[in-house]
Amino acid sequence: MSRTTVSHVLNHADRVSVHLRERVLKAVEELGYVPNPQAKSLRTGWTNLVAMLIPDIRNPFYPELVKTAQYELEAVGRDTLIFNVDVPGSHSQEHSKEYLRQLRIKRVDGLIVGDFALHGMHDALFQLDIPAVFIGHLPNHAVDSVKTDDFGGGYLMGQHFAR
Repeated sequence: MSRTTVSHVLNHADRVSVHLRERVLKAVEELGYVPNPQAKSLRTGWTNLVAMLIPDIRNPFYPELVKTAQYELEAVGRDTLIFNVDVPGSHSQEHSKEYLRQLRIKRVDGLIVGDFALHGMHDALFQLDIPAVFIGHLPNHAVDSVKTDDFGGGYLMGQHFAR
């Protein structure tokens, strides 16, 4: 069978007969064939990768954030690439710069940035050409951001206990 025929069976099943589709799928199963996601990304322009830039994996907040993001991204067919800025040897700001550079090379489809992962280099987000969201207070509004209202939460907690 030609590569084109196999491609049609795997990507455009309506273009081939039922008999041919069954033969190809049987061969795929027998050979243990798995499509190459990098090759597919060249054709589609999508990697199905979303990167997460986090400041410190040891901070209990970030493993929960990563776990939740991975769960939700997997549900929509995306993989997660984690960059932990606080790696041994310090130099966190240099690691942040390097990881932002790598995002361009790895051609990720999106980025989630945990607060403090950029070490004050918020202007670097203006250079991104991918969808991104910042978790925390982003002073320059370079990308969309999500933050908690610590003051409002504290106020509501105080009201609750004052009753």
